[in-house]
Amino acid sequence: MWPPSARRFYQTDTEDPDDFLVFDSQCGSVHPNADLSPQPHHRAQETILILNLQGAGLPYMGSAAAYGYQKQLKQWAEYASQFPEADWRPLVKQELQQELATTAHLHFCTAIRHTLMRVIA
Repeated sequence: MWPPSARRFYQTDTEDPDDFLVFDSQCGSVHPNADLSPQPHHRAQETILILNLQGAGLPYMGSAAAYGYQKQLKQWAEYASQFPEADWRPLVKQELQQELATTAHLHFCTAIRHTLMRVIA
């Protein structure tokens, strides 16, 4: 029956996708957050299926959108290797917040955010 029941999948326009989906910038795939309990995990899988997040070129497009931010990650990793954490982390957090605000309106902003957030994990 179409449309599917809203309880069956996450409403990505009203629910935060960061709570239930993870974008892997290395391979471009979207998968359920590993910390979810069984019912929310199933809803995340249904969301991926219903919204076709693994098909129609979306993994490639998300990966391509995030690819440009790999250079930024390398720069932040360089900071981490050259300076004490107390010196580089505040700078990186500030740059991260600026970049997230700048990209929040873009298509694939979740893919970009998940790529950039790896630096503070």
